Amino acid sequence: MQPSVLFLTHAIFREFVGGTDEVLCVKTFAFNKDGHVFMEERSNLATDSVVERAATFSVVENWEEYPPFGDYARLCREERTKMA
Repeated sequence: MQPSVLFLTHAIFREFVGGTDEVLCVKTFAFNKDGHVFMEERSNLATDSVVERAATFSVVENWEEYPPFGDYARLCREERTKMA
């Protein structure tokens, strides 16, 4: 592990109903450095319906140099995974 490099290990995406703050769907991703990615989707929060998936992707885009103070835009990028 290098002290000046960060690795994205988890990401959470939420979809909302229309223009409200009511959560429609939650997708949670867990990334391993070896490329294994695990996804959990809760699409009906009232019934707690859960779908789990696992796949292998290139996680090379999950690595980032430690940013200068206040320069965090690259850490917030959404599109990171590519099919391996």
